[in-house]
Amino acid sequence: MLGINAKRAIESTFERVFKSTGGRFESVTVVWGGSTAGVKYSTYDHTCNLLLPPIDDLAEINQQQLNQFIGYALHELGHCWFTQNAPWDAARAQGGQFLSNLINGLEDPRIEQAVIASGYAGNAAALFESLTNAVLTRDGYVHPDDIRNVPFQLAIEGRRLNGYRICVPPVWEDSIYRLAIGRALADAHKATSTAEIVEIAQRLLADLQQQQQQQQQEQQQEQQQAGDDQAGDDQAGDQSGDQGGDQSGDQAGDQAGDRGGDQSGGQSGDQAGDQSGDQSDGQAGDQQGGDQQGGEDGEEIGHSSSFGDERAVEPHDFIKSSFGELIKQHNRPRLGSVTFKRVWE
Repeated sequence: MLGINAKRAIESTFERVFKSTGGRFESVTVVWGGSTAGVKYSTYDHTCNLLLPPIDDLAEINQQQLNQFIGYALHELGHCWFTQNAPWDAARAQGGQFLSNLINGLEDPRIEQAVIASGYAGNAAALFESLTNAVLTRDGYVHPDDIRNVPFQLAIEGRRLNGYRICVPPVWEDSIYRLAIGRALADAHKATSTAEIVEIAQRLLADLQQQQQQQQQEQQQEQQQAGDDQAGDDQAGDQSGDQGGDQSGDQAGDQAGDRGGDQSGGQSGDQAGDQSGDQSDGQAGDQQGGDQQGGEDGEEIGHSSSFGDERAVEPHDFIKSSFGELIKQHNRPRLGSVTFKRVWE
């Protein structure tokens, strides 16, 4: 399919969706040529602008790509229809960006399920499923223990609860945060408003913070135990070195004393033997008893590997890059927009 026909198909889809919403919006405008992908919704005049990067009229677009673009736009319109911004904005201002990401990860599956149940778009479930699997196929999943990507896990696993056939197995069940994640997913699947989602996300954040503190305490205890073991090894090395020095010194002293005279030889032999034995064997005892080996063990404890980049919950980047590949085919995108307005009788 040529780009010009794909754009007409997208515009036609949203004209039908707009008419089926029963006057939720005064107008919906599909804008081609934006630098990003997204939706701008005005609560003042109830207008909605769907922003999409430009597609060249001659670019080749397959049906799968077209479905992904439509699925993305339906998802963003779902936020306009079913997300209440006030509780989300208040939570972000108080709890910060990570809390906002948790809300996003729980809210996305909720609003998609609401779109499906509304009947505004008959094939919404298939479109959402296609987009989700496209993101996972291209970028993969995330490490289950990476706390930064808990929001992404919530977004994927919430969609699995919606009934989507997700192309990767669930990883949250193997996560160290699985109990907290499981509770949040179950509660969010029953939520009917953004305000409920915010409360669930706040409880989840508290659970994650508590578990993270426990992990840090356990790591500190392990490091302390490693330090105690190292000190014990050092002490054992000193003792074995001193004992070896005393024994070898006594033997050397006895031999020298026998040859040079019992009194003078015994004194000089004991002194020389004790000094040389203490120094040489004491050094060997320190090295073997714990300084080197104990230090290496201590470095391993508490070592953490990188889980990779933080993943965005919303598929903006995926859509933007996908459109970007189409732009590169001819580099002659046609800009413009089409607006669907409510007709008053």
